[in-house]
Amino acid sequence: MRFRYLLHAAALLAASGLFSGPTSAQLYAESEPNNPCELAQFIGMPAGLPTVITGDLTPTGVEPPGDVDFFLLQGTEGMRLRAGLRGDTDQPMPLGDPFLGLFDVDCNLLAWNDDFLGLNSRLDFEVPAGGDGYYILAASGCCDTAFDGNHSQQGAYRLRVSMPPEPIQAITGRLIDAVTGAPLPGNAPPYTSVELIRCNVDGCFQWLIHTNPDEFGVFRFETDSSGLPIEPGQFLVRAYAEVYAPVEVGPFEIASGETADLGDIGLQPPPFVFENVLPCRDIPASGGKCSYSVDIRSNIDVAVKGLGWSIVNAWGGTSPVGYTQFTADHNRNVMLGAFKVRTLSFSFNVPADVGAGTYMCADAWFSDRTTDYFGTLRFQQLFCVMKQYDAFAIVDGKTAAGLLGRKDSRVDKGKQR
Repeated sequence: MRFRYLLHAAALLAASGLFSGPTSAQLYAESEPNNPCELAQFIGMPAGLPTVITGDLTPTGVEPPGDVDFFLLQGTEGMRLRAGLRGDTDQPMPLGDPFLGLFDVDCNLLAWNDDFLGLNSRLDFEVPAGGDGYYILAASGCCDTAFDGNHSQQGAYRLRVSMPPEPIQAITGRLIDAVTGAPLPGNAPPYTSVELIRCNVDGCFQWLIHTNPDEFGVFRFETDSSGLPIEPGQFLVRAYAEVYAPVEVGPFEIASGETADLGDIGLQPPPFVFENVLPCRDIPASGGKCSYSVDIRSNIDVAVKGLGWSIVNAWGGTSPVGYTQFTADHNRNVMLGAFKVRTLSFSFNVPADVGAGTYMCADAWFSDRTTDYFGTLRFQQLFCVMKQYDAFAIVDGKTAAGLLGRKDSRVDKGKQR
């Protein structure tokens, strides 16, 4: 009730013009007492935005020792506003680590912010409903989350209230293979990802959000990672994909209400790529031959005399060790022309007495034939197959990744020994 009475009195004073403040510069000066929240200094509804309040946090000499300044302002319910608190560098002693709070008209804490960019604080918010458009901002020092002065900061500050700029519409583009022009999806190999970075005069450092393109390699940014609209400015896009060299696009400028279509973004593939894996799918339940193939593609402008081979890793089976490794049938000599594709075919025999639960995982290797196995140019895990009770089945990607990681850990342990 006491605060409601003060609010009514402040409104009457504002109507009289005593607290209207300047209408051009919209500059207001802090005036004590304005602490605790119920004694918030009345600023009212400024004639325009932005509004700047200058003040100073000085030790109180009592417990807790820090100062807090509260300000009562009025807007329109639902209006989007931005409040920023920083040390006033025009003064001999700027506030070192500002801490900003937002309260409703009944002094309930709604939000706080610390270190938005550097040590400065910033809050984007909507004017709370149910309080005739009134809201309260608090200037304190880090890290006074109770806004009771429990901090050791002091110095001059500037509290600025403004309307945030109209956001952009979107930033979009498509990731493709720079050699073939094929789209690079984010939900399948090579599992592309894209991140959006905001730039300023010091460079491009403010990470906003990342996403995985769709099956056609297309990505689209409309909000940041917090779901907030993206404001206009200068941006950089970074794109990544397994085995591909990362690429950057930008910095580029985009204005309010605009959409930036970056078009096709080409990622440079490695010199040689395995693709189009065809795992074995026709092994009889009683055992038999596992035949499979994979293409090797050249992304360079010279021909290569190559050697392709495949290694199989298996768990279970009849071995008392529980694990085995062997080379599949037939190493392949390959003359791979510039920017050409050749198919490598392999097979291995699965004995009839392989028990249920046995896993077999195949990989592929490609080397310069002149150095044989010591000149490896490309390596890739291909697929895993499991013996079930009455059939063999291809293992899903997640389970296969776990198995292949298990194999890698065996290799690592072997190296340590």
